[in-house]
Amino acid sequence: MSNSKWLKLFKLVSDNLNIINGYTIIDIYDDIPCFVDAVDLIHFEEVYNTDGIKDVIRRGPMLFKEIRWIELHANDAGFLEKILPQLGELVIEKDENSFKIYGYK
Repeated sequence: MSNSKWLKLFKLVSDNLNIINGYTIIDIYDDIPCFVDAVDLIHFEEVYNTDGIKDVIRRGPMLFKEIRWIELHANDAGFLEKILPQLGELVIEKDENSFKIYGYK
């Protein structure tokens, strides 16, 4: 998935904190999940840049191209299902309260 699409996804998350509780990231190097609290739009640029995440708790910076997938944890999966198509074509797996979005599958 492109950097610009990842950035749009994380902005969408930040703009919908009342629905999205946070997300879990799995990178391309290992299968160790890292849960990350979403940040609001006011603090967005402190956490994200055009190439990636400035700091993933305990793991340091991460480039978008290093993300295998993220899983969004939502209070309202129906709402999330309605807003994700704004980002264009995505490879998604749905669960009852979460959506796994793949950078690589």
